[in-house]
Amino acid sequence: MYDSVMSGAVIYTANCDRLAAFYVAVIGFRECERKPDYVVLEDATVQLVLLRAADPVHAASAGAAAAAPPVDAGQAPRRSEASIKPVFRVASIEAARAAAASAGGSINAARHEWRFGAHRVCDGLDPDGNVIQLRELWNATTPRRS
Repeated sequence: MYDSVMSGAVIYTANCDRLAAFYVAVIGFRECERKPDYVVLEDATVQLVLLRAADPVHAASAGAAAAAPPVDAGQAPRRSEASIKPVFRVASIEAARAAAASAGGSINAARHEWRFGAHRVCDGLDPDGNVIQLRELWNATTPRRS
C-alpha cells in the first residue's frame, strides 16, 4: 500500500514515537515504515510522514522567528498561527476525543463541534501542539450536540 497513497502531509517533530502513537490511537493510522529520522503512517487514502527535527517550530517555519505561544497546563503550545491544518476523517469524534486524551493530545469539547457539509467537525491538538481537525460523517441518526 505504501506506494498507492496519493495524498498526505509531513509533520516535523522532535518526538516521532510520541506523535506516531497519537496518530495511530486517534486516527487509526497504521505504521508502514520506521527509520531513525522518520516514521511513515497511513490509511487507505492518506500518508502521514513524521520527520524528526531538532527544533520543529523553527524547522516548520523554514527558519523564520517563531515565538512560542502560551502553554496550557500539561499541554504543548497551540500552533494556531500555522498556515495549514491537517484534516482527518474518523468514525467517531467522541471516541477520538477519549483516545487523544490518553495519547497526550486533546480534542475540543463537544460544544465546539460544528457541521460542515456532510460532516460533524471538531478541532484539537496533537501532542506537539499542532492544530488538527477531525471529521465524522454526519447522517440522519447522528444526534445533535450543543
